[in-house]
Amino acid sequence: MTGYGSGTLPIAVAHRGGAGIGLENTMEAFRGSLALGIRYLEFDVRMTYDGVPVLFHDPTLQRIAGRPEAIADLTLEELSMVELAPRVWVPTLADVLHAFPQANLMVDLKDPAAMAATLDLIEHYDASSRVCLTGGWDRTLKLARDRFPDVHSNMGWGRMTTLLTCGRTRLKASRFRSEATFVHVPYRLGRVRSYVPRVVEIAHDLDLRVMVWGVEEPATMHRLLDEGVDGLITDRPDLLRDVLIERGQWPAGRSAEIICQRAR
Repeated sequence: MTGYGSGTLPIAVAHRGGAGIGLENTMEAFRGSLALGIRYLEFDVRMTYDGVPVLFHDPTLQRIAGRPEAIADLTLEELSMVELAPRVWVPTLADVLHAFPQANLMVDLKDPAAMAATLDLIEHYDASSRVCLTGGWDRTLKLARDRFPDVHSNMGWGRMTTLLTCGRTRLKASRFRSEATFVHVPYRLGRVRSYVPRVVEIAHDLDLRVMVWGVEEPATMHRLLDEGVDGLITDRPDLLRDVLIERGQWPAGRSAEIICQRAR
């Protein structure tokens, strides 16, 4: 396995593990995406009451499980008794690091309190070269970069907002610097289009790779790839795979390789 961000471009990332093909942030979604040949899994991390990083997007169980409890108020033992679907539970970060050693992982820290425990697990599983940390602000993500020189990170919200402003207003960004290696740009925020093509040019001049998230339609995927984005983060990795195959940008034998690795 090559490290995070190396190898063939563009990068295809399954958002929340592939929320359009399975229940988000679950082992089942991850397995479905990996079976397609997707090598990059994005997921959200929160902290349980007893200090265990788990994979969950929302602060509470309401939307997914129909229960009002907050993740932060439940111990891991209590959370393990909540079925999200028949025989589907909330996985821990350790579960994913252990089960998918061949996958590159985009870790979105929804709870800053989870940072220290997350970094400890990344060290335990010797996974820093295949991880990109995202979410929050640059000063938080800097903790990861200081501890692991080879870990990748996304540009924090503050600097990303500045970058998007430069893209929209045509202000110069020559003095703008970031220690990040990626910038994850939302295609839309609500009904407002966030992404503009000039962001790609600005980011590339700063040695940043542009990943656009929130794109689920093949026509839009094609257009963004034509505009030079370095990767897409999507709920529909199956559709993105079809787009990349159509464009001749899908590595030959990818799906078979991943399936064989899982079968060993």
